[in-house]
Amino acid sequence: MAELIDIVRYARAPISDALVARAIGAAVQSARARGSVNVAFVGERRMRTANRTYHGEDHATDVLAFPDAGGGRGGEGALGDLLLCPQVAKRNAGRASESWRRELVRLLVHGTLHLCGYDHARPAGAAEMFSLQETIVRRALR
Repeated sequence: MAELIDIVRYARAPISDALVARAIGAAVQSARARGSVNVAFVGERRMRTANRTYHGEDHATDVLAFPDAGGGRGGEGALGDLLLCPQVAKRNAGRASESWRRELVRLLVHGTLHLCGYDHARPAGAAEMFSLQETIVRRALR
């Protein structure tokens, strides 16, 4: 389980700190990883800047994961940092006829799985990651 989850809110999101911790903790536990996770809920401007700076894409996105070099599967210490943009998540949730809260949980789990070494760039990795992600989302929302 994550040893420490630090949450900073620069933007409002309809999700409690307890649910943030439960979602991240469940993802870390499922990935058999250990370490701390920092989470920041940010506005669209800050997310756009981060996405442009680190990925060369000039738009706000829903979640960015920044793994720590010492974390990941089997590693200890810091797993890394997550940036979530509630506004983008809200739009995505609406398009998918999903609740905003559930979409935020999905993004927390998705980002945490990236911190733990999962990737969806290849079809086999995508199938494994998305299947695990949805199992964890259901468990975290119980």
